[in-house]
Amino acid sequence: MPISCAEIYSFIQLIVLSTGAGIIWERDKYTCTNLMERVYMMAYEEKYKKTEQPHNLILEGRRRLSVSGVEDVESFDEREVVLSTFSGMLIVKGEDLQIEKLSLDGGELVLEGEVESMTYEARQREKGGFWARLFK
Repeated sequence: MPISCAEIYSFIQLIVLSTGAGIIWERDKYTCTNLMERVYMMAYEEKYKKTEQPHNLILEGRRRLSVSGVEDVESFDEREVVLSTFSGMLIVKGEDLQIEKLSLDGGELVLEGEVESMTYEARQREKGGFWARLFK
């Protein structure tokens, strides 16, 4: 049974009002198709939103490093790999470093080469309070 545009608009207004979301609702701004695309995209993002994973390091003989809880690879070359993890930025230095396996969906990375050091960057706390970060 097809859903009418009026039902979609009512549904979206209900979601916006019930969640208190800071969404500016402009009924005439969206066509029915655009609105459905936005609803599906919002549902997809909510379903696949990254949840914090445990962060672990396993170093095998200074030749193989397995890392879990990886959010992103910021940069890499054969001497340095910079990772964004759930515990902060991790900098791995060494020789002949190669990424053997990377799964950002699973938050896993396997690095091979001669590992010389692993260092976490100090986390910098956001300056300002809640409102300053909100209106950034």
